[in-house]
Amino acid sequence: MLKNFSFNKKLFFMFVVTGLLPLLAVGIAAYIIAKGNITDEVVSESELYLELTKERLADYFSEKRSEGISIAKSKDVYGNLHILMNEEAGSLEYRQSYNSLDQFLQLIHEQYEYDQVFLTDDQGIVKYSTTNQSDFEGSNLEFRDYFIDAINGKQVWSSLFETTQDFNAVVLSTPVYEDGFSNRAIGTLVFLVQEQRITDVVHAGTDFLGATGDAYLVNGEGVFFSNTQRGDYQQGAALNEILETEAANYLQQPISNGDLSFLHAAQYNNYLGNEVLGSLGVFQMGDEPMGIVIEVETSEVFAGLYTLRNYLLISIVIATIIGFVIAFTFARNMTKPMHETVHVLQRMAQGDFSNEFSKDSLNRNDETGKMSVAISEMQHSVKQIIGTVLTSSNQVASSSQQLLASAGETKQASQEVSNSIQEVAEGAELQVKNTQETSQVMEEMAVAIQKVAETASYITDSSREMSTKAGIGGKSVTGAVTQMERIQEETEETTAIIETLKHDSSEIGKFIHLITDISEQTNLLALNAAIEAARAGEAGKGFAVVADEIRKLADQTRNSATTVYDLVVNIQDNTTKAVTSINEGKDEVNKGIVVIGEVGKMFEEIFASVNNVAGQIEDLSAVAEEMSASSEEVTASVAEMAGTSKNASSSAEEVAASSQQQLAAIEEVAHASNELRKMADELQEACDRFKI
Repeated sequence: MLKNFSFNKKLFFMFVVTGLLPLLAVGIAAYIIAKGNITDEVVSESELYLELTKERLADYFSEKRSEGISIAKSKDVYGNLHILMNEEAGSLEYRQSYNSLDQFLQLIHEQYEYDQVFLTDDQGIVKYSTTNQSDFEGSNLEFRDYFIDAINGKQVWSSLFETTQDFNAVVLSTPVYEDGFSNRAIGTLVFLVQEQRITDVVHAGTDFLGATGDAYLVNGEGVFFSNTQRGDYQQGAALNEILETEAANYLQQPISNGDLSFLHAAQYNNYLGNEVLGSLGVFQMGDEPMGIVIEVETSEVFAGLYTLRNYLLISIVIATIIGFVIAFTFARNMTKPMHETVHVLQRMAQGDFSNEFSKDSLNRNDETGKMSVAISEMQHSVKQIIGTVLTSSNQVASSSQQLLASAGETKQASQEVSNSIQEVAEGAELQVKNTQETSQVMEEMAVAIQKVAETASYITDSSREMSTKAGIGGKSVTGAVTQMERIQEETEETTAIIETLKHDSSEIGKFIHLITDISEQTNLLALNAAIEAARAGEAGKGFAVVADEIRKLADQTRNSATTVYDLVVNIQDNTTKAVTSINEGKDEVNKGIVVIGEVGKMFEEIFASVNNVAGQIEDLSAVAEEMSASSEEVTASVAEMAGTSKNASSSAEEVAASSQQQLAAIEEVAHASNELRKMADELQEACDRFKI
């Protein structure tokens, strides 16, 4: 690869390899070692803090257990609880025991920093509470796991849960025995501790880790069991948010296995997306294994290392610049005379021998100076050789040019003779070709004329057939006109009958109106008769019945008349529509008669035209027969002319062949002269490329 570089670049490359690479390697090694030492130190500090936090949490939960056992054994607790369980709520002894218990447990509540202390009986009923007394006392906790375990003689911590007061907490449930020491539990003593108190224990001393230090708790599923010290999870994260970093993956299996000896350090991105160094461990939170995470951002951990790295980079850059300046000066001093030598040789390769070396290059006593002197001497020798060759090539070019001119004149004369003979031969050949084409055209014309005659005969037969069919069509049109006139007459008769029916329907309507009027008058008379019968009393009852029947008969008559009237009206409407439709049909029949009449006239015109065309085609057929006979005679004459032209063409071709042989010999002489001239020109061009 280096053989493709210039000497100047090679010097730079050697400087980089021998000077900068070792310096860069030392800097990188120092950076890596320092980073490893700092990482080990931070991990050690994080693991120490992790162990201290685990101990603080273990001490905290252990201390609360001891406090629970001691307080549950106090007579102030089991004695008063026994009274509260056995006495009436409103009795004097009950109130005294309640007040005594309240005074004692309120003191415990404040002194030991519990968020709530309450007592339950053996049925899980809350008998006393330091807070929320009116709401909480009397609650039934018999189905809570921590109550069930404690009433069966086991002190237990619950898992973290969300209370009805909207905060997270854990409870320590301790059995309360009948006399403080017996095996029969009469109730439970429960301490409630808010999650924030546990978070405070976890966060205590994180300043020791640095400004970005953080500590928090998670369970095996990655659910936060404490809030963080930074970011969006400082509030409300416990039980509500899930950790989705590599820390949760590392802790999942150890928490599931209850491996309290697990300890691991790793570098990953935290819940804020920042790179951190994390120390991970598992501890017993009450009765449940829990993961603890200690983190410090690498930007803070390696701040001093990054400063060292920047100093190293600046030092390397400064050393590189100084080295480049020294290498450039040294390389330029060495390569300047070599660049001049390369330039002269490049110009010589291009044919330019006029460039001379500078005096400084020729006067140098080193290897480059000696090389410049040798190249300069060779340059002068080549100049002399090129001058001699150029003179000889000019003489050869002049002689070849004269020979080429003579050959050109001879060739031109021979060419003129050959062209004349060639024109004669081409004329004869063209005449033969034309006569052949004429003969072929005449033959084709005879065939075409014959086809015209046959076609004309066929068209004559077709025209006659068309004339016959046109006559038949004219007769059919005449019959159609007659049939349309009959339809028109029958339509007019139908119209007259329907008009009569319409008039009769009108008369029926008048009679129906008369019947309707009579029925209404009858109904009115029946109504009057009914009124008179009512006035007559018992004597008119029979007459009233008859009047009512007459009224009903009049109503039926009127309804029937109305129905018949509606039918007559529908008949009149339909009759009117039928008359209108028939009139429209009659108009269409009249139009059809006119159109068919026009069609009949057109058939007559077609018949006349077909007869006329048939006559003209018969005349055309006769003329075509005459033309066919004449074209056969013309074809025979053209064939004789073609034979004579072929003989003349053969003689002209023989003379032209002799002329072509003489012309070829002259062209060979001209070609040889031209090659000699080209060789002289090429030699001159080769010499002209050199500048002397």
